Amino acid sequence: MEHQGVRYTIRGGIEPNVWFVAIHPGGVESAAKRVYGTREDAEFEARSMIDRCLQEQSGFRRGRNR
Repeated sequence: MEHQGVRYTIRGGIEPNVWFVAIHPGGVESAAKRVYGTREDAEFEARSMIDRCLQEQSGFRRGRNR
């Protein structure tokens, strides 16, 4: 799947309501993060991870005075 031009992967865990989320900025897979909850929760987390990654790359930091 893709969000803001960055691919992400969601894999189901062997336990109920456990998901593993990995993002692929620049085509390189990040370490997977474990998410508990629904698949929608995992998708929200993936999008949030991508948003944070893109903010860091652009040099934008919330709450930081320049």
